[in-house]
Amino acid sequence: MKFSLLALSHLAFGSGKALASHLRTKEHSSRNLRKFDESCTAVLVDTQYDPDDKNVFSSLGEERVHLSIECLTPSGKVYQVPSADKAFIKKNFIDGDFVSGETTMVFGESIQMDIGKSELVLDSLPTLIKKKKRPPVRAASGKGRKLSVTGIRSVFAVRIILSDGQTSASEGDIRDGIFGTNGDAVNLKTQFSRCSHNQLNFDSVGTVSGNTLTINDGVLTVNLPNNQRSDGNTAIRNAINTLIASEFGQQPRDIADHVMYCMPSGVIGGIAFAGIYSWYSVYSNEWCHQYSAVQLHEIGHNIGLAHSGEGDTSVNNNEYRDQSGNVSNSFDVFVGTCHILCISLTLLNLTNIP
Repeated sequence: MKFSLLALSHLAFGSGKALASHLRTKEHSSRNLRKFDESCTAVLVDTQYDPDDKNVFSSLGEERVHLSIECLTPSGKVYQVPSADKAFIKKNFIDGDFVSGETTMVFGESIQMDIGKSELVLDSLPTLIKKKKRPPVRAASGKGRKLSVTGIRSVFAVRIILSDGQTSASEGDIRDGIFGTNGDAVNLKTQFSRCSHNQLNFDSVGTVSGNTLTINDGVLTVNLPNNQRSDGNTAIRNAINTLIASEFGQQPRDIADHVMYCMPSGVIGGIAFAGIYSWYSVYSNEWCHQYSAVQLHEIGHNIGLAHSGEGDTSVNNNEYRDQSGNVSNSFDVFVGTCHILCISLTLLNLTNIP
């Protein structure tokens, strides 16, 4: 499996003028709008970017990770919330007491959703209702913290076929890249187990049969002939989740602890993102199975690991400069030793690796 040095981009939300334009009622008429009447959990999403794109490395140390908010409904649908901008996220989630995955968003009675974009159309910011405060698990150099998540975590990945493209890897390649079933010695399963001394283990959910589809030892292939790459990852995920619920009688999150969506190239911006304190992560094509560093980074956010340098002034206000954690920058290391991505778990009193 490959490793890559990653840099992450800034909070790329639109300017005040762009946001105002987005919210203008006159633009709503051109959209496929329907009334939105579901409850909604706020999930903070963290996106990684390829360092080769747009010379991201030129600003390393000066810009922060791209954060956004998604609305996750009990029915399994997910919607973007573009009005919850950079300032809103900073005030309520970064500096405030609201926690991703544990906060309810409340909207006005007239709220609508754009079906084509899987996006909520708001003329005002949502109201947040706090469930409980839970600080993220964080590893700062020289400080040990106990990991709150231990045991065995189940995983399945989704391989996707659209009308104009598909995940390039086969089910076998994806399975090997995540679980090491065919000789890949460095993967999500091996690295979490190795670095935690088997206190935190990730494994395939196994084989699960639906009406006509089967999760084959942790990998499911879905065919969406009515969807194309330009639909965007949110609409595609909603189509997948609806299909899974119909086939298996359960939402994806009820089948496994973690679901990895392996999107065809050109669907998502960046290389991968994950819901913080949530169950899903989304990858651009080969980043789903070829780079264990990316897998660990995103799944780390699922279980609440923050960037290892976050909040540490010794790393020049850049949480990615400290590369000791599995949600720091991924970096090249020697294969075959426990120093491979021995991540935040090493600093969480789960290992004594020097």
